This record gives sequence, C-alpha cells and structure tokens, in this order.
Amino acid sequence: MAYAQNHRCDEAAAANEEFRRLIGRIGGAYIRDAEFWVNACYTLMESIPDSVPEVVKVEAPKRDPFAIENAKIVTQSQEYTTPSPLWGVQVGSFSKFVPIGDFDDIKNVDAFIDNNGKVRYVVGSFALKQQAETLLKVLQESGYKDAFIVDVNKERRYHDRIITVNNISIRPSIQGKVHYRLQIGAFRDSIPMDMARKYIKIDGIVENREGDLTLLSVGHFNTYEEASGFKSTLEQVEIYDSFVVAYNYDRKISIKQAKAYQEKKNSEE
Repeated sequence: MAYAQNHRCDEAAAANEEFRRLIGRIGGAYIRDAEFWVNACYTLMESIPDSVPEVVKVEAPKRDPFAIENAKIVTQSQEYTTPSPLWGVQVGSFSKFVPIGDFDDIKNVDAFIDNNGKVRYVVGSFALKQQAETLLKVLQESGYKDAFIVDVNKERRYHDRIITVNNISIRPSIQGKVHYRLQIGAFRDSIPMDMARKYIKIDGIVENREGDLTLLSVGHFNTYEEASGFKSTLEQVEIYDSFVVAYNYDRKISIKQAKAYQEKKNSEE
C-alpha cells in the first residue's frame, strides 16, 4: 500500500505478488485491498502526461505614458472674456495625447481635454464665424479633410487647456542643440536613500527641476543610440532602471520631438 500511495507501482505489484505467496487464501480481504491499491496506482500514472506542457510566460502589456489614463496632465481653465461665440477649427480628437509638434505643417494649435478623456486639437478662436470658415478651407486644402468649425466658448469640452503632459510642455520651441541623457531617478522632497546611494556611485550626475520633481540624469550624448548603449556601464554599478531622456539645453523634451528636430536639422544642412 505504501508503494502504491507513493506512485511506485512496479514495486507495489512485486510486493503484492510476494504477499499473495505468503498469505495464500487465508488473507483474501487483505489481498483484495492490496490489488485495489496496485490497480489504482497504475490508473493514476496512466493519466499523468509524459511531459509537462511548457509554461508560456505572458508579459503584462506595457503602459503607454501618453494614454490619458496613465499620463500626468496639467491643465489651465480657459476663461473667455466675452459671452459671445468664439469660432475655431478642430483638426483632431484622440483618446491619447499627441504632441502638438506632430502637427508640423500648421501652427497655433491648442489642446483641450474634456470630461470624457478626449483630447481635442483646435486652431483659432475668432469672433466672426466667416473668419473660421476661411481658415477651415485652408486647413482642408492642407490635408485636414475632416476638420470642422466649433464654438470654443459654448461647449465645455474646450475649457480645460492642456499645459504639460508628464512634466513636459506641450508646445516647446526647440532652439539650438539637443542631447540625450540617462535618467536614474526622480523625487519630490528629500532624496530617498536608494537615490543617495546611486548619487555617490557615478560621476557627472545632473539635477533638473520639472514642476515639483527633481530629476537625476547622467551623460551627454548626441544620439539616442549612444545614450542607450551607456546603460550597460550603469549596470556595472548596480543601476538597472535607467532610461533615455532628451534635453534641449536644460529643458526636458520628448524623445520623439528630439529625434524629429534632429532629423529636420540634418536634412537642412
């Protein structure tokens, strides 16, 4: 019985045969119990597959930092000085933030977020509707076929103007040089102990203020690839969670804006 309960079926069967030889007919009830356990052992083992299926690791989906539910958005309530209509042209509406710099062929774009989490992009706020109608024609000629006129002073969806997303201005004007760093930490008040330990492990750490955050970064690289390659150096001093950030001098900008600016500048040279 002990062999069978521990899935050692062949040994259980051998022990059962020896048991039958020694006890013979006088132990009929015991023999039936022993045979039951031997048969149960083989039945159980037959139901177990020869190999265990490979466990497939399913990675959690990455958080999109610009999705509305994830992004840190700072808005400013837009108070218009007139109760009369103000006409603008909406050129886009999205469920995630799109940097205004992506509208590289038009200027004077404002971004508003409504109560449903939609980001709406509008050009202009004119007192006369015919002024907006002229602008609409120009925008449609420029490829914005789905653009349409809205009264930004009537509908509440245009009252919360977006100022920053994830501590980055939505309308940065990039001038001069762009470079890349590796950010190794961020904190609000006193520096955490783990950050302090990082601080004394590597030279060239720079502190920058972004809103209520102090950002720690290291390095000064001309390309994203050079900055990313420096991660292995930081890992040698047990800094494993660094990531690439972009700066226009001392002002943080998005990686996408930095790359687009560099590509445009290189094409002009």
